[in-house]
Amino acid sequence: MLSIAKVGSGQAAASYYENQDDYYSEGGRAPSAWWGSGAERLGLEGSVDSSVFRDALDGTLPNRSTIHNAAEGRRGGTDATFSAPKSLSMQALVGGDSRLLDAHQQSVEQALHYLQGLASYRITESGITRQEQSRNLLVARFNHDLSRATDPQVHTHAVILNATARHDNAWRALEVGQLYQQQKLIGALYRCELAQRVQALGYQIRSTHADGRFELAHIKANQIEAFSQRSQMIEEKLAELGKNRESASARELELVALTTREAKSGVDREQLRNEWQLKSD
Repeated sequence: MLSIAKVGSGQAAASYYENQDDYYSEGGRAPSAWWGSGAERLGLEGSVDSSVFRDALDGTLPNRSTIHNAAEGRRGGTDATFSAPKSLSMQALVGGDSRLLDAHQQSVEQALHYLQGLASYRITESGITRQEQSRNLLVARFNHDLSRATDPQVHTHAVILNATARHDNAWRALEVGQLYQQQKLIGALYRCELAQRVQALGYQIRSTHADGRFELAHIKANQIEAFSQRSQMIEEKLAELGKNRESASARELELVALTTREAKSGVDREQLRNEWQLKSD
């Protein structure tokens, strides 16, 4: 599943993405990483530095280039969140098959490569504004493994910074229209890649929706429901509004997700895993 949301200033937004879940630190997996041809141009690699991330959200890049945008409430970036099927999260985090975490990351990688090919910026010449392709992105990836209700939920926030390099290496604001227009296609690409990798690991899958969403075949619906507290909160709120996930717009889903979101508190990982094991029995 792919959801998209606007990210504001560095001061307001950075702390959420820095709240990395611990599981990805195990086995040498990095909780965060820079990604994209734009990151390479700036010499950014490895884990995301919080000060560099904050500055980039505010429009100042490591090479001191500044992305100008005088509009109030400027877009610091766009959060493209790739969420694995609940059953995959359960098998990886409760069942202990960490190969599924790698399958998720590789699938996100493929979706981002496609998205990078859409990157563009606006240029105005002789009073005429047009879009020019740049084909490079500056992305901060943050890997999380919990929902806000502390259920297992493998997901990656790919925070696409509002910056892209022109052919002359001047930096401009990123045009994000194609990301929104092709959201369903990009989400379907992620799911297709993930389904292939999951099956290559020996798992069988079952389709749950016409758009390609799936679950691992051996995990029953009632087991998935037991680990889906966050999803239930969202669906209950949508029902209050006379909507469901299919009938609600992307904006309505985003607003419901925000209004039902609870702050994560400190988590005792050992206790949490014990609770998961009891729940899965």
